[in-house]
Amino acid sequence: MLMSEAEMARHLLGLVDAVRAGLPRVTVDALLNHLELKRIDEEPPGGQEGLYVRELQAVFLSPKIRSAERKQFTGFHEGTHALVDRDALLREQLAELCSDDQAERRVIELLCDIGAAEFLMPRESFVPLMRSHSPSVRCIQQLEAEFPGASLPAIAQQIAHYTVPAGLVLVCAHGSIPGAGAPDRARVHIQYSFVRPVTGSARCRPRPRLYQPIRADHPIAAMFEGSAPFSGTTYYPYNTDKRIPCWCEAIWHSPSSRVVAILTDKDQRQPAREQQSLSFE
Repeated sequence: MLMSEAEMARHLLGLVDAVRAGLPRVTVDALLNHLELKRIDEEPPGGQEGLYVRELQAVFLSPKIRSAERKQFTGFHEGTHALVDRDALLREQLAELCSDDQAERRVIELLCDIGAAEFLMPRESFVPLMRSHSPSVRCIQQLEAEFPGASLPAIAQQIAHYTVPAGLVLVCAHGSIPGAGAPDRARVHIQYSFVRPVTGSARCRPRPRLYQPIRADHPIAAMFEGSAPFSGTTYYPYNTDKRIPCWCEAIWHSPSSRVVAILTDKDQRQPAREQQSLSFE
């Protein structure tokens, strides 16, 4: 029977649970050692920040990653690649679900973000905390205070997975963009982009590419001039001339000087959203 993205995600979470329970401590090195993967602190072939290589049973982590938070999330993401690769059921389902290599890569990257977030902020901790807060990016700093071991991208991914039925959760920064050819030109750009796995034959909203610049007229970009929260209508910040309207709720994350935003097709303040119950689905 063909599994949906959401069903594959639930299967993956079971794999993560089993591995996490066997770790002496939840660190990238502990995970890689548990999975018997070699860590190579060199720039991966192709210039990515991280790469799992099946033939070498190794994970490359680029020394160019300056942020400890990003290196941590990337390490858990690449370790999850090994979990997906070693699971016969997931490999079979990916081959059946995805029509081409590009579609398969999209789902695998989605699963690996989910796995990385689960290692850093398990759903058993996240969901009860969210039940005591309104599902919104405004609760991020409260979540950080109550679960200090979690990173911002892990919290953002869990918000996307468990509280945003259809849309995007973005973490945006201001600074130079790797590989942009103009290192001295600082721009507002997307640092992380997260979505929820879909059920049935539905398709999730496409994710903007990482490090994609955000236009100056977008409310997210304006927040780097003034840190006031934003709630209102705008457009999805895709790299296209076509502007797809959306509802956006964004907050300034003071500890890291970044913006975290939820973007959805509908106003998320509607009563139906407020009454939505959280689950492990």
